[in-house]
Amino acid sequence: MPVEDNEENMKICKQYCGDCPSYPQGIDEWLFCAKGKCSKSIERQGCICPGCDVYEKYDLSTTYYCDVGAEG
Repeated sequence: MPVEDNEENMKICKQYCGDCPSYPQGIDEWLFCAKGKCSKSIERQGCICPGCDVYEKYDLSTTYYCDVGAEG
C-alpha cells in the first residue's frame, strides 16, 4: 500500500527524519516514501527509515527513499 501524503504522516516524518545522517542540510522536504526522492543529491551515510512509525504503519521494505523515490 502506498504511503499517504497527509498531515499525520508529515508530522511523524519531520520529527523522525531530521536526525537522519543522510538528510541534506538546508532543505525543507519530507516524506520521501510518499512523495519521491529529494531534489538534492544524497550522500548515503546511513538510513534510519526502518525505525520510523510511517515505515512500520505501511509495512515498507526498502531504504533511502530520499535517494531512490517513493515505494508503491
